[in-house]
Amino acid sequence: MAILDIPEETRSTLAQLKHLRQSRGMRNKDVAEQLGISASALSKYEEFDRLPKPEMVSRITEWMANLDRQPSRVFRRR
Repeated sequence: MAILDIPEETRSTLAQLKHLRQSRGMRNKDVAEQLGISASALSKYEEFDRLPKPEMVSRITEWMANLDRQPSRVFRRR
C-alpha cells in the first residue's frame, strides 16, 4: 500500500503511539478499545495507511499523556 501524505506532526504522534504500545507490551485491541476505535483502525493509523481526524489525534495525544496514570491492570501482557 502507498503511504499517505500525513503531516509530520501527526506522523510523529502515531509513531510514538506505536512505540509506547509495543514497548509496554500492550495489545492493539486493548489500546484501540480505550481510544474508542477498532483494532483495525488503530493498526492502519500506526502503519500510516489511514489519516486520523484531528479529533482522534488529540485523543491519542491525551491518552499518551495520561498513560502513566492508568492502572497497570488495564493492560494484559502476553
